Amino acid sequence: MSVSVFTLGSTVVAAERRRELPVDERFQVPYREWYIAGRTELLEPDTRADAALNVLLAISVVLAVGSVGYAVMGPADGEQFSAIYLLTEDDDGELVADDYPTEFIQGESQELIVGIDNHEHKTTEYTVVVLEQDVEVVENETATSDGDTNTTVNKTVVRDQRELDRFSTTIAHNESWTHEYTLEPTMTGESQRIVWLLFPDGDVPAEPAMGDTEYAVHLWVSVSDS
Repeated sequence: MSVSVFTLGSTVVAAERRRELPVDERFQVPYREWYIAGRTELLEPDTRADAALNVLLAISVVLAVGSVGYAVMGPADGEQFSAIYLLTEDDDGELVADDYPTEFIQGESQELIVGIDNHEHKTTEYTVVVLEQDVEVVENETATSDGDTNTTVNKTVVRDQRELDRFSTTIAHNESWTHEYTLEPTMTGESQRIVWLLFPDGDVPAEPAMGDTEYAVHLWVSVSDS
């Protein structure tokens, strides 16, 4: 607002100062002279070369206007992607990406929220496959090329895997969807990984795995017998 007030005030001052000048000293844009000169150059060329150049100029202007119009009227769709994530509900009833349930007793269930975002630029049907994995983390030592320095690399090995659940939903473009999910692990151990795999367009393999989709989220849990 301050910039607008300053601009309007300056415009009034400039208009008054211009009015006080003699007419022949006032700045003016010579639109009429430009129009006459352009019309003469386009419609009354001195040579055939000038006429050909005028035609090329007219074509260039039409192409430029068309390109700008296409860019304005038909903007690019941009990147296409989906997303899946986990949420919980805090004491105020707000959904937050924190305080996930990680300690379970076999036969016990706990609640969390599964969220999906659709940015595929079309209405998309999604299928979510929930896997339960018994995972072992193995430490491997590798040597550098000179053989002097060793580095430790952790490798995740899935010893057992079961499909816990699957569900589907349809989401419009640029919309989000949340689903209250009841998680009840069946395998016991301290290194249990629960994985939610997201498959757009319902394209689910016969035996889904984490390498079958680029959209996945997981949660590490510990499940005891009692």
